[in-house]
Amino acid sequence: MKGRGLYRSYTFEGHEGSVKVIMLDTRYHRDYLFVDNLLPAIAWLNGKIPFVGALTRVIASLFRAFVSTFSMQYDFGSILGEKQWAWLENEMKGDDADVYIIVSSVQVLTEMPVVEGWHHFPQERERLLKLIQATHPQQTVMVSGDVHYGEMLRVPCNNEKGEVEFYLPELTTSGMTHSCESQMRYLCKWNIGLAHTNRVNIDSVYPLFNFGTIDLQWGEKEVGVTLNLKGVGGGTQLSQSVTVPRRGQGSTIAQCKFEPDLGVKGSFYVVFFCCVVGLALLILLVVLLLRSLVRRGLRWWRARRERQKKNE
Repeated sequence: MKGRGLYRSYTFEGHEGSVKVIMLDTRYHRDYLFVDNLLPAIAWLNGKIPFVGALTRVIASLFRAFVSTFSMQYDFGSILGEKQWAWLENEMKGDDADVYIIVSSVQVLTEMPVVEGWHHFPQERERLLKLIQATHPQQTVMVSGDVHYGEMLRVPCNNEKGEVEFYLPELTTSGMTHSCESQMRYLCKWNIGLAHTNRVNIDSVYPLFNFGTIDLQWGEKEVGVTLNLKGVGGGTQLSQSVTVPRRGQGSTIAQCKFEPDLGVKGSFYVVFFCCVVGLALLILLVVLLLRSLVRRGLRWWRARRERQKKNE
């Protein structure tokens, strides 16, 4: 790793084969979302007016939904920055591992509008998928976190006939100390049930405490890769498996194209966004008005007392 940011790679060599783990920094170099520019403008109210902290979190989530719905970051903005992109492209060019594990703090393949992810920067995700497709399309798996629930995602590599050649899998594991259900209860299940695009199946989500494991089964020409999501007791809650060719076994360039399902984003989140933001702004307006009236009342009362003292 060179330059600023916490991105690096590790290659693990064994007598059966090798694995390269590429850890990306999706925070330090990331350009601002619109919401990042919006929230500092009202951050000064936090601590001065009740519930502003909670309202800003709600507004942030719904603003991300708005940005994602209308692809408002498509033509600009970066997650990795050019220096990290150059480093990643160099890491993926070689043929020094049988399996490549790309680790991203935020989800890559999700279309859930209210959580942070690569879908808020569609041109960046497209660039990442093209890089994988041009280097090690079948040998790559992805791991992510951040969202406080576990999920199994994948996108197909479709040939010219629209047939699926293989899948690019993603394991989301989060978290071990906070979970969606423990924080949001019934609202959690309702929310994660709304957007299930690119999941292995509609039920490939787990809202409780979890952690992930990756099992490798080494063969002479292929490696079996199984992504597991484990619960508190260690039992497997979700899993998906892929078989990848080992180094030197067949072409490393895909004769197909990764095509994520962009889903039907929209109307619900946009309407919900407008309603909640409108309500938040109304509450904020009422609070500011009451604050102004109280201040005027206090000034009037103090002035009256001063007049009474002078008359005495």
